[in-house]
Amino acid sequence: MKKYMEFKDEVCSLELSKKLEELGFKQESLFWWTHYTHEGSRKMSWEVEDYEPSYTDGRKKYSAYTTRELGEMLPDKYSVSKVGGDGWFCYKYDNKYNLSMTKILGMPEKEGESNARATLLIYLKENNLI
Repeated sequence: MKKYMEFKDEVCSLELSKKLEELGFKQESLFWWTHYTHEGSRKMSWEVEDYEPSYTDGRKKYSAYTTRELGEMLPDKYSVSKVGGDGWFCYKYDNKYNLSMTKILGMPEKEGESNARATLLIYLKENNLI
């Protein structure tokens, strides 16, 4: 049993981070997806780091947004909630005084809240809702 979560479990996936950057979201985050060279090897992989690397060799880096950072980026009328065993649902509140909601997207629970929030932001941007 894992005792502690790894950085990569606390942030949105590399694929979603790339898509957010492509859509013009500001690249500012507590954590970063970085292209990493393993010591004693030429093999490269993507790792999550807790600092912004200052590459001078042209390697890419992407903000690895946390659940909180993604929540702060979402407009107030949008929300992500875990519903029973049905996974993550993305909602739009119909108005600030009415608790009725319109379901926008659904995702499997295994995806995690940060990926659900990132997916909602991507959906909103691609559909010109933000």
